[in-house]
Amino acid sequence: MKHIFYAVLLVFFIFVQIGFFSHLTFLKDLNLALCFLTIYFLQRKRLLLIYVILSGVLLDLYSIFPQGFYLVIFLLTFVFLNWLRPRFGDISVLMNIVIAFLTLAFYQIIFIILRFLLYYFGISQWSVIFDGSYFCHLGLFFALNILLIFLVNKLWAIPLKPKHLD
Repeated sequence: MKHIFYAVLLVFFIFVQIGFFSHLTFLKDLNLALCFLTIYFLQRKRLLLIYVILSGVLLDLYSIFPQGFYLVIFLLTFVFLNWLRPRFGDISVLMNIVIAFLTLAFYQIIFIILRFLLYYFGISQWSVIFDGSYFCHLGLFFALNILLIFLVNKLWAIPLKPKHLD
């Protein structure tokens, strides 16, 4: 039952991101699906691959890029997260921030490479332009997503009921 709740929550986050946050100037750099997957990874939950595939498919439905673009990005990010897992034993607060930063950086690198390849082969007309606006949005992307991952991960770790009631 808990996994169904997480799946519905992920679908809700994706629709909020597509329908609401993408139209706001300040919050359009917030990637709720990637934040959810990173937090889910940090909490060492099971069934992460199912949520990765669900995120990729749902984001591909509303994407201007060819089908499978976000699915490939999320699958490669999933592989990267699983590659990172054995390298960090005890996950502290600082390691949470480091893992979140590395995940977001890997996601952006793959996003730029795939966008460039699609433009280079003539599949998409959207090219990559590195100007001041791009780097401003990139900084805002990192700041907002790391802050959200950090806050939700800390709130998720807070027990909701006292230990003596277990």
